[in-house]
Amino acid sequence: MGNYLNYLHGEYDSHDLENRKQRLDDIQHAREVKQDIEDTQNSIFESMTEGIINEIDNATSEDFIELCRSYNVEDRYSEYLVNGATLRCTMATLDDFPLSNGSKVILEGVEEKDKNVTEYKFEDPRLDMVLHVSENGIDINNGQCYATVKDCVKDVNIIPPRCNCLVPVDRKAEEERINSDNERCKHGVCRHLMSLNDQWDNMLLKGNGKYQTKRNVFIKDGAPDININDMPEEYLESEDIEGITLTSILFCKHGGLICPVDSGQFRIITYSDTVFALACTIEGEHKGSLQWEQMKSNAEYIYNYLFDRGWSTEAICGVLGNMYEESKMNPGIWQKWTNTGLGYGLVQWSAAGEKYLSYINKGAGEVNNWAKADPKALMNSQLKYIMETMQLKGQKAEEIQWYPQMAWKYVDEKFFAEDSTPREMTAEEYITSNCNPGDLALIFQSHYERSGQHLENRINAANKWYEYFTMQDLTIDLDDFPQ
Repeated sequence: MGNYLNYLHGEYDSHDLENRKQRLDDIQHAREVKQDIEDTQNSIFESMTEGIINEIDNATSEDFIELCRSYNVEDRYSEYLVNGATLRCTMATLDDFPLSNGSKVILEGVEEKDKNVTEYKFEDPRLDMVLHVSENGIDINNGQCYATVKDCVKDVNIIPPRCNCLVPVDRKAEEERINSDNERCKHGVCRHLMSLNDQWDNMLLKGNGKYQTKRNVFIKDGAPDININDMPEEYLESEDIEGITLTSILFCKHGGLICPVDSGQFRIITYSDTVFALACTIEGEHKGSLQWEQMKSNAEYIYNYLFDRGWSTEAICGVLGNMYEESKMNPGIWQKWTNTGLGYGLVQWSAAGEKYLSYINKGAGEVNNWAKADPKALMNSQLKYIMETMQLKGQKAEEIQWYPQMAWKYVDEKFFAEDSTPREMTAEEYITSNCNPGDLALIFQSHYERSGQHLENRINAANKWYEYFTMQDLTIDLDDFPQ
């Protein structure tokens, strides 16, 4: 637990009288926060250890003492956080957010029954955040990356949720940021208020207990503005520091405590790293298809690739639903054999010769050989091309294929499952969205694919992939998908 000075908000207004008042209030609040964090950690610890001990048959007092001794030290109960852990702020809300001028930020698509909910466990994906630490060293048996106390960078490790805050604005700069955002009712105010502490707070361990140390990777000053997973090694440094657990707390200087909902470990499946490709066509003389297990293996590979680059599970499944409809997960498939004027690949880029094939500077015969000789390289190049043509931050492409302004032409409103799903999204909004996966299949189709066909198939496939990757149904088979 750090010194209370670590919890000062800062960003004081320039007016002298207001400045002094804010500083005094800030010091008082910082002292209270230190105690709030400790109380919250103790409450979480008691709740979790009681739950675990109740699952031990004929548990004795010695069992409980051993549990308290080992918890947070050995990761015996999968309590250390890994890439993909779910987080929730104690001040996150869907309620209307009042401003000093009398107006309110009213979130789009929120029903009245979802407002004024005080129970912390209220389930709504708009309140959740996902911890992204794919850049850290992999030192867990199933290939996931552990998180550390330094994984607290806004917009890198933690993307602000699309919600409002229970703590009102108390800085002019905060309100100015909110008022200047024309989409504040779409995204909420959290992204303008979130100010994360410089590291997580770990609970003090009794006796001589010590937290496990984990490898933390960070970017040096002067590095290029690209995804950390694609960063050249000369711009990266690493250090071994404390990991974080389900009892760790991250303080938001606007007033909330960010707490883990799950560690991310229990949702982990050992996904395939094997890619399959078959040079064939959808119809005609060279018609072919991957076998089901090959399709599933490719879907798992795509999931890992995109998840490690900060995509939400819902967004990935929206893409997978489209890929299933377009190519049955086969990066080597042609709409018509070697016809570069028609579709090719995972999402059937058309005309292939002007788009994807031009991007990789290869002809039809070369990609057919590539599909046979190195399917993983073919897959990687197509996934990279998708990200570049979506014009994601740090990506540069001569061609843009993500057009929100044209979306209305390619989707019927009746197919959306949720009124709260935005009908237009930027690429950055899409990849971190926690909206309904079927709805995100429609968004990807209308923003990127623009086929306007077989929308129900895309929705159903996206939802099936979502059931699989959230472990709701691990027995999915080809018969579960649209034929």
